[in-house]
Amino acid sequence: MRGNRQATDPKVDLLRRLPSLAGVRRRDLASVAPLVEDLHVRADTTLVHEGELCHEVVLVLEGEAVVSVDGQPVGVIGAGDVVGDVAVRDQVPHATTVTAATDLHVLVAGPESYRAFVHHPVVVRHVAVTLSDRLRRADADRRRPV
Repeated sequence: MRGNRQATDPKVDLLRRLPSLAGVRRRDLASVAPLVEDLHVRADTTLVHEGELCHEVVLVLEGEAVVSVDGQPVGVIGAGDVVGDVAVRDQVPHATTVTAATDLHVLVAGPESYRAFVHHPVVVRHVAVTLSDRLRRADADRRRPV
């Protein structure tokens, strides 16, 4: 056993559960792990409220949440999805309300941590993949016959 070996932050394993970060080296994830907080959220908890400023970004690891606009459900998010990234980045009120449908396991970053997190080269790819998936789903929903 080496004397200079550091204990691994358990958040590294949690970050690796995000599909686009799964192949990232442990030491690279270890550099961003301190930027997020590991939390469990109970079902029926509202993560963000439509029209309110968003101060945290939530990365969903497990569970599902309902996304609503004007009190009407418009979608469901789950593992690998991100909540609040656009509102925090642009410093604008949140466009939706997101409420936990089940108990959630999440990683949370505040505004400063999130800025450092998303500018880290390891994370840039994850953000790009997430936004691309959102656009693809929105386009598919728009094209779906009513």
